[in-house]
Amino acid sequence: MFPFVEEQRVELIARFRSFLRVPHETPFGTITDIRDFELGHLLYQVRKRNIDEPTRRLLGTLTDIRHRLAHLESVPYELLASPELAGRFA
Repeated sequence: MFPFVEEQRVELIARFRSFLRVPHETPFGTITDIRDFELGHLLYQVRKRNIDEPTRRLLGTLTDIRHRLAHLESVPYELLASPELAGRFA
């Protein structure tokens, strides 16, 4: 799952490159390169822009999956079968 989530993160950064702003302050330091954005950073910045709701839901779903994996929790089927991810698994 991590490779899938990472692939989606990279695609979303490319898609929203023009919306993303650096420097971006986080509790762990300053991000100066948009390629270093995590999904949570993307979600934060996209919420401040006029981005469509399906994309916001996609980012929220991917962020939830990533957090669960990082904390060694299982990812519920409902998340994997969510409409936001439909057609994204290759």
